[in-house]
Amino acid sequence: MAEVDIRSSRRTTLAAEHRNAVKAFIEGDDPTGAGLRRFRGKGAGGYALETDLDAIEYWANRAEIDELAQEGSS
Repeated sequence: MAEVDIRSSRRTTLAAEHRNAVKAFIEGDDPTGAGLRRFRGKGAGGYALETDLDAIEYWANRAEIDELAQEGSS
């Protein structure tokens, strides 16, 4: 996940709604990813909003692995 500078309140809202849709998909509240469909072809802060479910799962799993690795490095 990247931190980006978004100057438009409309785009900020769009990015927040996308983040919530990603979270719902990852946590199993939206197992089909239907909530992400409306973000296809849209972007914020100069970046496209990810809607590929395989990519979202990949990065979610990678983040969990990275967190586990950091916990074990103490």
